[in-house]
Amino acid sequence: MDESPRTPPVGLGVLLVHGMGSAEPGDTLRGVGGPLLDVLGRRPARAAGVQVGNPTAVVLDGDDERPAHVDFDVWPEGRNDAARTWCIAECHWGGTFRPPGYRDVVTWIVLVLPWTVIGYFLTKFEHFTTAPRGPGTGAADRLRRGRDAVLTVAALLGALLLGPLVAALLALVLLLAVPLSRIPIAVLRTPAQAVIRVLSASLGDVYMLASESLDRRAVDQRLQRDLDYLLARCERVAVVAHSAGSYLTHCLLNRAVDAPDPARVPLLVTYGQAVWRVHAVRKLEAGGGRRTIAVVASAGALASGVAAVWLAVTDLPPGWVGAAAVLCLALCGCAFWLVSRAAAAAATTGLGLAAPRRWRDYVASTDPVPNGLMPADLVNEEGRSEPRSYEGVRVHNQRSVLSDHNTYAANQDVFLDSVARDLLRAAGHPEPVGAQAEAQDAWVARRGRTRWLSTARATVLACGAWLLTVAAWSDGSTAADRSRAMTVGTWLVNRLPASWTKSLFGVSASPTDTSSRAKLVGLAAIALALFLLWSGARSLWQSWDRQASRQYLEHRAGGPAAPRIRSRARFVAAWLALLVVLSGVTVLLQYVVPSRVSTAAWEWQRLDDGWFWGVSGAVVVACAVASGYTLWPARTRQDREVTSNWDAARSASPTSVPSAVPTDQHDPARWAALLSIPAPWREQLPPFHGTATRVLADGDRVLLESRWEQAPAGEVDGAGPSGQVLLVAQVLERVDGGFVTTGHYVDARPQVAQPVSGREPSGATAS
Repeated sequence: MDESPRTPPVGLGVLLVHGMGSAEPGDTLRGVGGPLLDVLGRRPARAAGVQVGNPTAVVLDGDDERPAHVDFDVWPEGRNDAARTWCIAECHWGGTFRPPGYRDVVTWIVLVLPWTVIGYFLTKFEHFTTAPRGPGTGAADRLRRGRDAVLTVAALLGALLLGPLVAALLALVLLLAVPLSRIPIAVLRTPAQAVIRVLSASLGDVYMLASESLDRRAVDQRLQRDLDYLLARCERVAVVAHSAGSYLTHCLLNRAVDAPDPARVPLLVTYGQAVWRVHAVRKLEAGGGRRTIAVVASAGALASGVAAVWLAVTDLPPGWVGAAAVLCLALCGCAFWLVSRAAAAAATTGLGLAAPRRWRDYVASTDPVPNGLMPADLVNEEGRSEPRSYEGVRVHNQRSVLSDHNTYAANQDVFLDSVARDLLRAAGHPEPVGAQAEAQDAWVARRGRTRWLSTARATVLACGAWLLTVAAWSDGSTAADRSRAMTVGTWLVNRLPASWTKSLFGVSASPTDTSSRAKLVGLAAIALALFLLWSGARSLWQSWDRQASRQYLEHRAGGPAAPRIRSRARFVAAWLALLVVLSGVTVLLQYVVPSRVSTAAWEWQRLDDGWFWGVSGAVVVACAVASGYTLWPARTRQDREVTSNWDAARSASPTSVPSAVPTDQHDPARWAALLSIPAPWREQLPPFHGTATRVLADGDRVLLESRWEQAPAGEVDGAGPSGQVLLVAQVLERVDGGFVTTGHYVDARPQVAQPVSGREPSGATAS
């Protein structure tokens, strides 16, 4: 009899596809697969009633026969004999082709970059102008509408002015990189070579994807080979793709011929996707008329940007300045209009996947690559009524344009947790009890944390910019520059080692050195101090984020309430201290320090008191408004990000409530069971009288809102002043002719709360 251990059958395979850039083999498996495996074995698996074992096989260096992968076992709790193997593999397509030449990439980028940059601001403007507005009249609603109005104007100005200017400056840097890289001066050659390497390794990938070259064919074959490897081993395969890898995977799954069977590959998860961006570039490249529009738009953007730079650096009479400003604005307006035409011409419809395959698209709030969820008019195909699969989910990483695209793996409590639950569902495990409500709580909590980080970042930038302005101020009334930065720089030059200052700034130690380089030393020292202060605040936020994520992933559903997080209080205190320190230093530079340090030979100049206090007050008020919006309780706000995913909404009377709602509304046990409320809570529920207020319908999903009034002690027919109002939002999904609860949210409030008719659901999500 064979005594060898039985190899469990391979259930689910997960293929990780990296994005653009110079990723090394095994980097995606380590950077994304490792954290995903860790999160999968914690709260998602525990809530689904399964256990995740340690890896049984780890291959970090793939070859032509098999990709880098890790195998591990998954089994129901208490049933080790029913274990099934999961496999997480990596598709490393970046090493299958040679990066294109820098000259080819730059020539292509200069034509595409301007309308891409302006299109970024244009998309932001459209987002703010088309976003739904809440009907509320409270302080939070007025503050939100005021904020949206400011952001709308800022996005419009960015599209008209900043877009062409940024595009022109970036194009200038790209064009100058090649000649500067050949100059035998290290200060110029090294940065230029770094720019060439980064662009060739990142944007060169997009250039390759937008072409029909042999390199593109080789990449498609590598992706197909790795997918076939998992299909040969696993019953089902889910693909998790990032950035440019999402475009490759989307093309593979959406092929008209030889596309993988949806029953074998039922799920596509993308994050930071570039699907519709690359499709737009390819469509512009393919069409002569569309390409002409894009080229003209790019030329207009570059011309307006160059005109803006020339206007800023040229000393012209006032009349000429006005004429030049009008000309520059006209050029910007023409570029804006041409870019909108190019974007409309490049729109590709029918990008959703054919049912029954699911597409879950996770987009960070400020990720510049997707720049928001994919527009609804691009999902379905024109002229066809069959809906295509696409579920957009907005997440919050760090609310930074620079880092959001590459920090999805650090978002454990929302992004990785959601992906883990998607994989469990694809593997045939039931949806965790109350998982939607718990995930929504984590989503709201992370949104609040990232708002704090964004507020602290804006505070440092605003206060730091004003502090540097005060330090560098000199009215030019004397030949010598007597700014505070000059004195700070001179003081540092006379105390730092001469070799440091001479090699870094070319400044010699001299008490009377008033060169611009000494002023540069002073400004650099102040900027370094600001950076250190921000680094400390960011470290505290990261500690808070790690503690909150760990608490969410380790907390057991239905158990006792989780303890309060002390890291939040430390971060808020540090932010307040940072604001006080920056404000105090600015006031000291304006008043106290000049009077203490000034001498007959050196008298500091300071700003006009009116200007100083006016700008300082505006900065403080802006920081206070931002912090007030952040401090406002998250549950009192209407989550437009959640409700905007519904395609149709209609008011409903209690008679149109789905049949799954119990007819005996006085039975709390039946109502609690329907809502999947944990068993320990059911015994504590007193009798409630319920009234349905609204139903939101989207295909086979229904969101039921109801209002339940608790009967106080001694009363049966109505709720008295001491009663409570239970606001319920319940997600129902039609399965086999009936409704199954997939998520819920329960909010108990005092009886004096306002009726909820017409309010946005605050906790249930449509996805």
